[in-house]
Amino acid sequence: MPDRLASGADPSTPARPVNNTIGVSAPIVTGFLVQATGNFNLAFIVAGAMLVIVSSATWWRSVPSSRSPPPPNKKRRGSSKRN
Repeated sequence: MPDRLASGADPSTPARPVNNTIGVSAPIVTGFLVQATGNFNLAFIVAGAMLVIVSSATWWRSVPSSRSPPPPNKKRRGSSKRN
């Protein structure tokens, strides 16, 4: 399987379908909240909360874990110069 698809999308990231689903459903949920409450206050609060949650999750996944092992030392044999 190639590392990247022709579109540039990384097939190993499961977040892409979730992001697309949230992007499609956000206006629908906003419409229901505005219709139920009569104003945009709750819609903005929900959108802000989702922004904080998703930003925190993205940051948490992008920071390397301190418990992860260091990368292997790749020394090639015969590559060092001998005097």
